[in-house]
Amino acid sequence: MRDKLPSIYYINIVRQIEKKNLRRLVRVHNAYIQKGGLIPLVLIGSGPEHEVLIDLAKGNNHIIFLPEQKDLRGFYRNAKFMFLPSNKEETWGFTTNEAMASGVPCCVSEECGSSSIIEDGKNGYLYHFDSETEIEEVMFKAEKMDNVAYKHMKVNALETISHWNLDKFAKGAYDACMYANSHKRKLSLFAKLILLYWKGH
Repeated sequence: MRDKLPSIYYINIVRQIEKKNLRRLVRVHNAYIQKGGLIPLVLIGSGPEHEVLIDLAKGNNHIIFLPEQKDLRGFYRNAKFMFLPSNKEETWGFTTNEAMASGVPCCVSEECGSSSIIEDGKNGYLYHFDSETEIEEVMFKAEKMDNVAYKHMKVNALETISHWNLDKFAKGAYDACMYANSHKRKLSLFAKLILLYWKGH
């Protein structure tokens, strides 16, 4: 299956549900391609939004849908950037950690909990989840990045995640949950458990 993929692409690997904001990601990629963008988008996963996404992507031959995969390492290998445009209900976003561990810089919405480990322009890019203009700008910025700058960003992504031990993750996840809770966001069961059982509280 990986043999049929392009030599380079943007990637998103999540359960395809509403809070992941994938409809917007597909719409933006459609516009990006129409304006001359060159990098395909690979969406790996399934969920209640899947058929809607396929319908939105009609006419864009540069979006590739794949089912859930057990081994993701090979798919990250040729990914230029990972995109995670989740809305305010996304407490963390583990795919950010997975991508960085594979040396893939991440483009994450500022509203997503894992945006706390993204340094804009250093190990990835940030944007607002509801701004299609900002997401499109990031797609073009990522495409046009020169090789030297991109290699530095990959190294920075690996370095970031290498310092991300269990304690630091727990603190980051806890802070993200506290922020979400204080801003009246809907918390997942996982987020509620973090708030209840985190060892520092």
